[in-house]
Amino acid sequence: MNDKRRNKRMDMNVILKINNLSLEDEKRGLNNVEIHTFNISRDGMGFTSEVELPEDGFFDTDVEIWTKETFHAIIKIVRKSKLEHGWEYGCVFLGLGEMDAYRIDVYQLSLENGVNK
Repeated sequence: MNDKRRNKRMDMNVILKINNLSLEDEKRGLNNVEIHTFNISRDGMGFTSEVELPEDGFFDTDVEIWTKETFHAIIKIVRKSKLEHGWEYGCVFLGLGEMDAYRIDVYQLSLENGVNK
């Protein structure tokens, strides 16, 4: 399968909480859902969750990076697949600020240069 990503994904192991941006999803109890992030790029991130989330759903989150800094992000789920114990998702960041994208770039450079191993 060809990788269609424009930016390289880096491993990242962080537990985050996401909140829905849809009233329909709010009725389904999709607020404060715990996710386990496993990779990130300036375009988006991959994560797993025990909760099934809607593909094309929009969620609000605060992403914690390696420096323990956080940035606010709106994500859109663009891919999901069933796992044995939960779900795996791919999402894109919507309207990510240039400074926050720069922080992700710095994280990538630090990994490539052995700073965060």
